[in-house]
Amino acid sequence: MIYRVLDQSGIELSKRDTPYTVLELMALGAMPDGAKYVSEEPSGADHTIKIRRNGVWHDWEPPLGEAQQAAYDSAMRGESVLITGPGGCGKSEVVRRIVRDLRYDRGRSVAVTGSTGVAAVNLGGTTIHSFLGTGVSNTRKEALKNMKADAMARASERIMGTDTVVIDEISMLHGDYMDMASWWMNLACGNGPEGEPFAGKQLIMVGDFLQLPPVIMPGDAIVNKYTFDAESWKALDPRYHSLLKNFRQVDDAAFRRHLLRVRKGWAPEDTLDYFNTRLNATLSGVGEPTQLFPTNKEADRVNDDKLSRLRTPEVYLPAMYAGHPKWQEALKRNLPCDDPLELKLGAEVMCTFNNMEAGYVNGTRGIVKEFCRDGVLVETRDGGTVKVVKNKWEMRNAQDTVLASVCQYPLRLAWAMTIHKSQGSTLDEMVFDPQRVFERAQAYVALSRVRSIAGLRLLSPLRAEHVRASSKVVEWYRSQRDRMAALEDAARAAAGDPDGASRG
Repeated sequence: MIYRVLDQSGIELSKRDTPYTVLELMALGAMPDGAKYVSEEPSGADHTIKIRRNGVWHDWEPPLGEAQQAAYDSAMRGESVLITGPGGCGKSEVVRRIVRDLRYDRGRSVAVTGSTGVAAVNLGGTTIHSFLGTGVSNTRKEALKNMKADAMARASERIMGTDTVVIDEISMLHGDYMDMASWWMNLACGNGPEGEPFAGKQLIMVGDFLQLPPVIMPGDAIVNKYTFDAESWKALDPRYHSLLKNFRQVDDAAFRRHLLRVRKGWAPEDTLDYFNTRLNATLSGVGEPTQLFPTNKEADRVNDDKLSRLRTPEVYLPAMYAGHPKWQEALKRNLPCDDPLELKLGAEVMCTFNNMEAGYVNGTRGIVKEFCRDGVLVETRDGGTVKVVKNKWEMRNAQDTVLASVCQYPLRLAWAMTIHKSQGSTLDEMVFDPQRVFERAQAYVALSRVRSIAGLRLLSPLRAEHVRASSKVVEWYRSQRDRMAALEDAARAAAGDPDGASRG
């Protein structure tokens, strides 16, 4: 076995046939920028070492893409930002690094929140409603009406002790909620109702307005539908970062091009023809492909039926919880896997968490082959076998204190799933019936889950009426791109490069 020490750019610093100690690596100057062992065995085993950053050891990481790095740098400068882009563009990865480095490199108190419980659990935080302490209130009037006796005192302590607030799936919050949140945060910090937007806190907002629309209940009298309509948003003026590099459909340029059209609600004839070549197409993968449905009821019916047909004993795998009962219940409602997990040998399953060391990622599909004491053996669609081990999900506050945790195997039955639950997953093969969609963007979300057009089977033709997007959101994105281009041109001119825009 040969061990090579590489710097972060991949340049070889040293090699020999015995492993290096951390002290030896440091002596080679491989820290703090990063290094890793690479085994040259035929197995291709890759041994990652730790990188020292401000006294803390982290796994070596590949560099961010250009747009990701720009968003990261902006956040690290303390700017409020919006990080947006289509599915598979790397939003989650850059946010993970921002949160970690703001906390451990900059010493900032970061509250990680989501507009929904699922978004919050995926990031290891709480909902924005829980963080603020306003419950489900949409307006100032509702917030005051729903406020419990000690809610403001507890909210004040929590909000005043926070430097940065991360909000994932920001597009699901409407503008009236954002204005209420800004007003509430100012009250909590003793600034009065007309203080700085969001009490002067840094906001890191993440989401795609062309995928998930605001949640507005029947009867809600909402004035500002979209987050960017809010007066507080306009006053905050977050830095706009659009991540357009696609990491999911990286090897299929035609597929990427037609998906971007569908995302914007544009369905010219050649795009419809392109997707409809997959009508009742034959898929070549091992096992059954995942079928996506708009509702839980449809997906559950298929999974229950398929599981019942297997003539093998059912294995019952409950999750294990710890922490405050209130937060335990929040975790249980929003787990990205089943609890209890009911499986059989031969069941089609999908992994719902990235574990690169064990060889699986969110979206890895396979068949249950064996139950072990410390894991579930799954035969993947490429013929390999992975051991899926328990994962721990946590809910943390802004001080990074664990409120509750749960341990469970990151698996769910995968004969079928909802379009909504498929978000964040990458599938090799997928079956979808376009005529069943009933909301804007559902067709785009479903189609964009699969790696390439070869992995798609349509059960009915894709038609123009299935491809819908808000014209207001499309126009808003266009205006943001134009605005950022103008700012970049102005910056180039100020730097003495007046022709930079034409070259870029």
